[in-house]
Amino acid sequence: MKTQQQSGNLGGAARYPLRLAKHIAKLPNTATNLNNEVHALREDLQNAITSLKEEDSHLRNKAEATEQFQDDIRHRMDQLDRRLNDMMHQLTIMSEEQRAKAAPQKGKPADAPSASTSSELVADEHLLDEFYVEFEHWFRGTDEEIAARQKVYMPYFTKSTIDSKKYPVVDIGCGRGEFIQLLKDNGVRGIGLDINKAMVERTKEKGLEAAEGDALSYLRAQKTNSLMAITGFHIVEHIPFLDLVRIFDECYRVLQPGGFVIFETPNPENVIVGSCNFYADPSHLHPLPPAFLDFALKTRGFNKTEVKRLHPIKDKIKSTDPLVKEMAERMYGPQDYAVIASK
Repeated sequence: MKTQQQSGNLGGAARYPLRLAKHIAKLPNTATNLNNEVHALREDLQNAITSLKEEDSHLRNKAEATEQFQDDIRHRMDQLDRRLNDMMHQLTIMSEEQRAKAAPQKGKPADAPSASTSSELVADEHLLDEFYVEFEHWFRGTDEEIAARQKVYMPYFTKSTIDSKKYPVVDIGCGRGEFIQLLKDNGVRGIGLDINKAMVERTKEKGLEAAEGDALSYLRAQKTNSLMAITGFHIVEHIPFLDLVRIFDECYRVLQPGGFVIFETPNPENVIVGSCNFYADPSHLHPLPPAFLDFALKTRGFNKTEVKRLHPIKDKIKSTDPLVKEMAERMYGPQDYAVIASK
């Protein structure tokens, strides 16, 4: 029975040889098609995964941007609140000053001139304009020496994406225009500003842009977001604190987003500077410690600051004794420092 059944099956297969051959011939094509479909499915899945990852990244960035925007709003509201408090304080002071002027002092005629206030600067009188031209040359050095020291700041300007032709740099207290010349040599437009008429004239004689006037009045006359940067080399120590705060506020207002300020001043961390050299200039008011100037700029809205200590008397002090190194640093360390703050 088994042999006959097997013979019958073989006989059936033998009756359909072409059909069997077709089935066998289709097997490779079926495998190829299946492989192609699996490959296409894998690509679709990979594309879907990539798309989901991109969407997830987009949503994360959007969330971070929203959080950053909220932080910026809070920061600006805090700043406005501080400025409002400052304005209220100033109004109170002005009111008290007006009352004091209106009320004649005992034993003094009502129209007698009042004594000069601390906010009046030596430079305001212009009596010593030529004196300070010579003072600069004697105590600070030649144009070339000052420019050589100021080259350390050039990367901040050359790497900036802000167009200085449209948004120039203003150098407060430009002196003889050394920094304006340095900016010009590096393709950056700078405008010098000084209250000293003789200094402004010398700057203009070099073919440089310069204006006469005080920092606060000049900045208040500028449009919002109109400047690339504002610099001031050895000027903050000449300015009463309340005026300095007002200047910082105006600096923040007139700077382009991404713009920055650079304020360099004598470093009182150096004992020789803080106790002696600082007072070589009678128009200096008082030294400003680095931490204080950095803090003052932060409170006016600048959210990124850097303190750069400069011009040490001795570059390297060799000693294994920590106390000796500390004392040597205080005596021979950086004589100046600068705070660089960005909007």
